[in-house]
Amino acid sequence: MSSKKIQNKKPKKDKTPKTKAVKNARTKLKLHNFIIILTSIATLAGFIIFGYFTLNVLKQHKVRDTIAMLYYDFSHETTLLLTKLYNLSIEASSRTINLPPEEQKNYIKLEYTPETKKIVVKKGMGRKSIPLEEVGLLKSSLTDKYNFLSIAGHVYVAKKISQVPSADDQKIEIRMWPIDIRPVLKNRYKDSKNKKVYIVTREGKLIYSNSRVITTATFESRQLLKQFINAQLREGQIEVQQPNEGKIYGFFATIPLTNAVLFAESSENIIIDQVLGVLKDLIIVALLILLAVIIATHIGLRNIKIMLDELALFILRFSHGMFNVVPKAKSFGELQLLRDSFVQLGGSLIERDSKIMNLLEKEKEKISMEKEFEIAKSVQQNLLPPKLKGAHTSVDLESIYMPAEKVAGDWYFHYYDDERKTLIFSIVDISGHGAGSALFTAMIASIFALETPNIIDAPNDLFDKINHTIKHFGTGEWHATMQLGILDILGNKLTFYNAGHVSPMMYLKKAEKYQQKAVSLPSNILGLYETTTIATQSYDVSGGLFLCLYSDGLTEQVNPEGKAYGNKALRNCCKKLVDKSTQDAAATLMSEYRNFQQDAKQVDDISVLLIKYK
Repeated sequence: MSSKKIQNKKPKKDKTPKTKAVKNARTKLKLHNFIIILTSIATLAGFIIFGYFTLNVLKQHKVRDTIAMLYYDFSHETTLLLTKLYNLSIEASSRTINLPPEEQKNYIKLEYTPETKKIVVKKGMGRKSIPLEEVGLLKSSLTDKYNFLSIAGHVYVAKKISQVPSADDQKIEIRMWPIDIRPVLKNRYKDSKNKKVYIVTREGKLIYSNSRVITTATFESRQLLKQFINAQLREGQIEVQQPNEGKIYGFFATIPLTNAVLFAESSENIIIDQVLGVLKDLIIVALLILLAVIIATHIGLRNIKIMLDELALFILRFSHGMFNVVPKAKSFGELQLLRDSFVQLGGSLIERDSKIMNLLEKEKEKISMEKEFEIAKSVQQNLLPPKLKGAHTSVDLESIYMPAEKVAGDWYFHYYDDERKTLIFSIVDISGHGAGSALFTAMIASIFALETPNIIDAPNDLFDKINHTIKHFGTGEWHATMQLGILDILGNKLTFYNAGHVSPMMYLKKAEKYQQKAVSLPSNILGLYETTTIATQSYDVSGGLFLCLYSDGLTEQVNPEGKAYGNKALRNCCKKLVDKSTQDAAATLMSEYRNFQQDAKQVDDISVLLIKYK
């Protein structure tokens, strides 16, 4: 049967087994009901949380507004009260005691004798004595500009006019003017339901109250008054618990220039009643919005339910391996994306299996290559010369070798001819790094192994053979730089041979001090020409020598900021190494290099030869 016939079959004729799960896929999917319930709960919870925090914020703002209004009223009415007090007392400062008869009714004149503690009324109330307790002078010295006194249920403002000397004692003359505070304060403090306001003198006399609850007999039981007495502040805002009234938000302030303190109270219950009015409106709005959300969610999910049912059945068929089945119902948005994703998934399963097989094959190849690289690395390590042993006691040599990859294109060589008392050393840098470069280092190592007995007498032949090998096998795509040194210990002579390699760092010792010697040996590199030009130079090392041969991977290494290590940094480092042993010098050089490199990747192979001759 052809694939075309299979694709033309109608989905309703497929042979999918009608299991109970398939038959009940649509009936058991009640996601729309769940979403409606979940949305309703979430919306209701959101309103509850929002309402809770909103009411708390409203309550806090209402409390602050209440205190602010009390303070504003206090400031305004205090100004009016002080104006009236000024008008009442102005004649005391501008006229004599002997007032005209028509004005004597406006004030009361008292004389107070401290020794007898008696007050005698001279004018205004008939001549009689009044107990000190009734006048309220037991604790007062009338030091304020305006002093409130309460006598026989009436409020007066009093002022000490003069102190009259006599033969027996000092008599104090006091004048009092009757004052009615209510007309001054009634405009703002007439509503005793929302706020209770009362004025008390520092001597403990109630002189004003806008509430029937606060009277001469009960005002001392107010918690706000007790807090003021305990706090001894001129002004304050306090929350207190008043028996039978609950929490009270109170404000008190001393009326300037007087001996009176104004107290204002507002019950938390009144504030909450105002906030509850907002809560009722909020509940109505919340219910309306919740109803709208339920209706909108139900209408929106009705069509989505059909698509989800169809998609559930499609997924069930998909799990049975029917990758060519496509859902009938059209979708939109994320459901359309999900539908298309399953269709694309079905078409890519076979391709995925094929890719997995290819990846497995590549992984096997990678593992095989890793093993081969490990073998190559081991072989290359064996190509490096062993530690220099049995050399002349005046020669100290140490090496550093750091491939950028598993295998490297750098290579170094050293050999001590004990019979001729001569040290041969060399460093080679093949272009690039990795497996190809490592192959050429193996060839060069084999040439050195064969030519070692002849190097001292015919060093140029060694360069010619290496040049020919790289030129022949590298076909012009590979090249190398090489440096060769021959140290004649008996003759204290160092001969350098160079083929395009970077100049070494050389320090000759004269007069017990190392001095840097510039080495400039321009020449051709190996592997590009049929014949090669080798630069050579000899040096007298009878005083001593410190030599650092290196590949350019050391100076071209960059740090995380992209800055190269460079010749200057290496030169400064070598100045610190000349007096050290080569082993310590190598450790110091690597420490400074690592501090410079930090976590930057090594970009090239690095080889270093450190030689010291005493």
